[in-house]
Amino acid sequence: MSHWLKVGLAASIGLGMAYSGWAAQSDGLNMREIMVGVIAPATNKIWGAYDIKSDTQWLELDQAANVVIAAAQLTAQGGADGAYAQQAQNEDWQGFVQQLIGAARSAQLAIQNHDEEAMFNAGNDLMYAPCEGCHNIYLPK
Repeated sequence: MSHWLKVGLAASIGLGMAYSGWAAQSDGLNMREIMVGVIAPATNKIWGAYDIKSDTQWLELDQAANVVIAAAQLTAQGGADGAYAQQAQNEDWQGFVQQLIGAARSAQLAIQNHDEEAMFNAGNDLMYAPCEGCHNIYLPK
């Protein structure tokens, strides 16, 4: 198992526990559900991508990038349930969302070119920073 895959798995487990502070709402996905159930699995797939040999693997990565973009768009609204709509109005929140979308678009370009190094850079250099930045400010403690 690669170092980055181990890091991604550890992060995913940690996210599951860390996000437990976000309250559930009845209308739509709450922020915890978006993070743990949608964004974390998709970003972990991108972060863990290495030794990609088949078109099917590239397609799965493209689907993961699409999921990140769609979930980021929900995050930009403060979650599908709107519970974080007020925080989502903050300039830094929107900046993190746009950086995340940009990173996923960079991953898509790498995927189209079957460029594993660019894929690594998109995930680890571009995608990690907005995730960590947003969590440092907005993740319930």
